[in-house]
Amino acid sequence: MDLNASRNALTQFLENGKGQVLGLSGRWGAGKTHLWLSLRDTLPAAKTALYASCFGLKSPDEIGRALLQDAASNASKYGEAGGKVIKETGKKLTDALRNIPFIGEAADALLATGALAESVITGMLVRERIIVVDDLERRDAALSLETLFGYVDALKGKGCTVLLIYNEEELSANQGKEWRAVREKCLDAEINLRPTPADACGLGLSPACPDREPIVATAEAAGLTNIRIIQRIERLTDAFRKAIPGREPQQPLPEYILRSLVFLAVLHYENRFPDKQVETFLEDWTRVCADQLGNTLPGDAALLAVRCSVISDTELLSLLSDFVRHHPLDAARVTARMQARDERALHATAQMAALDYVDRALYDPDATDQTFQRMVRDWGANGWQALAPQMASTIIRDLERRGGQDWASHMAEAWGRHWRKASKEYVQESVLQGLADPIAQAIREVNESRRPMQTVMDAVEQIEADPPSASEALMPFLQNISSVQLRKAIESYAFDELKRFLTFYSERLPGMEADHDRYKLAWSKFKSAANAIIVANRKPRLSDILLRHIRMRDPDFEPAADEHSA
Repeated sequence: MDLNASRNALTQFLENGKGQVLGLSGRWGAGKTHLWLSLRDTLPAAKTALYASCFGLKSPDEIGRALLQDAASNASKYGEAGGKVIKETGKKLTDALRNIPFIGEAADALLATGALAESVITGMLVRERIIVVDDLERRDAALSLETLFGYVDALKGKGCTVLLIYNEEELSANQGKEWRAVREKCLDAEINLRPTPADACGLGLSPACPDREPIVATAEAAGLTNIRIIQRIERLTDAFRKAIPGREPQQPLPEYILRSLVFLAVLHYENRFPDKQVETFLEDWTRVCADQLGNTLPGDAALLAVRCSVISDTELLSLLSDFVRHHPLDAARVTARMQARDERALHATAQMAALDYVDRALYDPDATDQTFQRMVRDWGANGWQALAPQMASTIIRDLERRGGQDWASHMAEAWGRHWRKASKEYVQESVLQGLADPIAQAIREVNESRRPMQTVMDAVEQIEADPPSASEALMPFLQNISSVQLRKAIESYAFDELKRFLTFYSERLPGMEADHDRYKLAWSKFKSAANAIIVANRKPRLSDILLRHIRMRDPDFEPAADEHSA
């Protein structure tokens, strides 16, 4: 039954189940005890209930003692009538003993012996009450199911309404034969609690959870119904939010982060795929994400990851998996990966909007100048800033031609601010020809700030463009740059620059070494700088790339600490 059906069935039993035994079963984390507690607080004083957990208990006497302790600690919950339960029971017992011949005034002394008082008071206290016995599967081995259910049968004889709470899967697995025998003989009815993912999230997430919708959606995709895991997920998201600089306490996390955290929590805590632990899954997921042609057959865990829309950025996913497995969050690396992902997503969105602008300019017969100004206005600064320089220039000039000078200026300013703040790319002067003036000016400013690091790239491009005069272009570089400077240059390169740089060193340079010793020196300096980056390992992804490229030429290469590695 789902949560609502189980609640209705349990409510009916508590109202009408006098002298009967109901079993409430469900998996770990299904919310069995939570369901009982939510109804206990609604019971009238006339239906006071006593609760005992069997965890570690060895005998019926210990269960009775737990019921008595529950009565003592919770009597005040049930109002004036309930608050008198223990006192009235004790008074009745004392009066009864005083009426027995040869006891009389010795009744108080007998009750003071403890064990007798406890046993007799408990027997009178439980009469015609609701008795809840929880955690049957967690009792001590000394307490057999037969003995336990003998005690339950005695409670029925006292007119009690008995609710037993247990994990049937665990009882069946460990004590199947004995459990089936006593279950058929002693249970009058049974509720099998099977909450839906939405039920579990409704119970497990706090009302103020800012990430509720993505967590619920991913829980439904993953079939997650364990309330305790969902509570852990909310604690993980809160800890993640606190660890990332600039995040407000109630600021929702990106959906791709939440979906991946929920999936990893399922993988780690549920042990649903015993042959697919987190490390094995990451290896499988890396192969799946790298296979553009769809030739890789994904495992069960990877198929679930697809349903949950888990990120394909395996480096970020690996960082998140460490965090889920109770490692400190590497906030700096996670933030860098998130920023890079957000930048790519922003760029893709901007490109789609720009292409729509161009398509309408070329083919829409109903578009007016005001149409294009509205498009740019609705697009907003977050779209403009991510455009490639050529596309931004094209739209700025088109806006100016259509009388939208204000929007063109606003767009150019937003684009320039973003380029100055975020760009790591050095753009050759020849590329700047034909760009809109504000765009070209912003690029030149960034170029100038990065010129010391561009010496290596200038030399590489000159060599590739004119190999016969390469030695003259390369000589200043060989004479002046140190391994430390070369290392800083490599670490500053973005994707396009690093690709050109490594392609030159791993593919073009080897063919030139036979003619020029200077090229051999260039390779030696590159390898020294790369070795220092690999050993320091401040950027693990860059270290992996450099190591792979060096071993393409030198398969036996092993990184070693040197004076440049610190």
